[in-house]
Amino acid sequence: MRLIAGIDAGGSHLRLIIGSADPAGSGSPVEVEVEAEQPADLGTLLAEATGRLGGGPSDVVAVVVGCAGGGTRTVRSDWQATVRRLAPGAAIEVTGDDRLPLPALGVASGVVVIAGTGAAVSVVTADGHRVPADGWGPSFGDLGSGFDLGRRAIQSGLRALDGSEPDTGLADLLATSLGLDDLRRVAEATSGGEATRRAVAGLAPVVIEASGAGDPTAATIVTSALDDLGGSVRGALARSGGRTTSPVALAGGLLTGSDTFRAGLVERLVGLGLADANVAVVRRPVVGAFRLAAELVETNPRPPA
Repeated sequence: MRLIAGIDAGGSHLRLIIGSADPAGSGSPVEVEVEAEQPADLGTLLAEATGRLGGGPSDVVAVVVGCAGGGTRTVRSDWQATVRRLAPGAAIEVTGDDRLPLPALGVASGVVVIAGTGAAVSVVTADGHRVPADGWGPSFGDLGSGFDLGRRAIQSGLRALDGSEPDTGLADLLATSLGLDDLRRVAEATSGGEATRRAVAGLAPVVIEASGAGDPTAATIVTSALDDLGGSVRGALARSGGRTTSPVALAGGLLTGSDTFRAGLVERLVGLGLADANVAVVRRPVVGAFRLAAELVETNPRPPA
């Protein structure tokens, strides 16, 4: 038995597809999707999914991991070590999560916009040239992401409590969402790292809802985040020479989960000359990882046991 695995490891989720590497293999891919802190649950997921097909992790011959920061040496080496420990005989490729949406749609070129916990944009031309924008992480980039929205909202809320900005009630909304009696306790209540990043990103729906309800501070934050995300697309398109325009693949929990935020981005994409009709929402980028794994096994064949 030869199995292949596609993994989508976003900022707040880990999804896995396992399937047969052989055209004559039995059954269709088994998909396991969970919200998990990476990479602690990967071994359990891998064992469960391969077990459903009557195999085990040692039967996995190719793995593609798409993750935020997958293009950086540290993230790539960490994931390679984790996967190698679990599936020692597999060919492994670790890449940025912006590489998954287009294969998930079954196309090779187009525009990718990801906005979830983090944010990244890439334009892939017909000749395979990839032009990225942002994806620099929460400290230096990820503009227009869930974390970005949450961070801006907390900053404005704290400034309102300091008397530096008008108090619209946003601070109280944020505090309630974080389980705090006072937003001024946010620093002591958060420990940093990925858990804090996810908690802050989880405030994005609260900010978007407040914006829709007429909170002027929230509206300014949402508008600014959308403008920044649209700006990343504009920059990538300019650097690509405008050699591709469709499809436009939208992925990430913020864009797939909020109709309001997605509509705001589509409005900006249309303003950049990208047709509304060519916009596709990719809710399962993990399918792209699985398809890339199928391509990987073709270039790294291993005979069936």
